[in-house]
Amino acid sequence: MSRYEIPGREPHLRLVVGWDRPLRTYFAQVWDERLPEVELEEDAIRLWVGCFAGEITSPEALAEAVKEYADFGPETLERLRNDRAAVE
Repeated sequence: MSRYEIPGREPHLRLVVGWDRPLRTYFAQVWDERLPEVELEEDAIRLWVGCFAGEITSPEALAEAVKEYADFGPETLERLRNDRAAVE
């Protein structure tokens, strides 16, 4: 599995993206760090995609899923492509 933190469109957004080999899907999680203290980190999640097997099969589809929260640069797209290729 790969996992990268990327900048959000707004400074209060924290994003993690990557490739999940066992599920064969790309994934993303978006947290809003402006939310008041919560008991569980999961309570601050604004978006979580790529939870199901084969859900997101390309870096471009992942970028589309999170476009409200972040822009992927070409280097992020390439890194994600390479992560998948390295394990296939």
